[in-house]
Amino acid sequence: MINAKIRIHFILEGYEENALFELIEHFYKKDNIEMTYKNCEGGGTVPAFYQDALASDDYDLIYCVYDVDFKPNDNKAMYKIIRAGLFKVLGDENEVDKVSLCTNPNTLLLILLGYTNLSNLLEIKADKKSNTKLISKYCEKIGNKKDYDASDWQLELFKNDYLYNNIASFDKMFESCEAINEDYKGEIVGSNALPIIRALIMGDYDFFERIMKGE
Repeated sequence: MINAKIRIHFILEGYEENALFELIEHFYKKDNIEMTYKNCEGGGTVPAFYQDALASDDYDLIYCVYDVDFKPNDNKAMYKIIRAGLFKVLGDENEVDKVSLCTNPNTLLLILLGYTNLSNLLEIKADKKSNTKLISKYCEKIGNKKDYDASDWQLELFKNDYLYNNIASFDKMFESCEAINEDYKGEIVGSNALPIIRALIMGDYDFFERIMKGE
């Protein structure tokens, strides 16, 4: 018997992640799950916000959502800086893995999966501007006057395509769940975030309960 909502909190690296989670917040099943999130507006404070959330005892599960940018082994890259900070909090690489939802190269990949198949996105770049032509294939207004830089108005265009225009959808995104490589630590496109997102949207309480039990 379900006695209480599972409280899940997400620490987000930046604005693309925040746009994605605004969409998730709109669509996810709230009956048995309570989702909250914090936009760090930059990766450097992710570990500190994670530590604060952990110390608060307000949440049953806490995840950090951040990009790899095809730099899994570059100690100067934000990905490694975030992981080093999380390691200081948790003291174990396996524990860091458990709380990390990462996408290689970036969360833009997940947003675009709502428009098209993974096979059409394998040339995605880590640099925002370099993705302008790719994005304009699916969200035509981006790239007409300005290169992509995750501006507020550009992220609003993405959100509108999910919310109002019936151009992008989570159903389409989830078609890539089986195809995408969940090992994001290489130098190829990958993400381990889709199962979590799908469980939120579907209201899969049992999925998160199993995680809490360490299964």
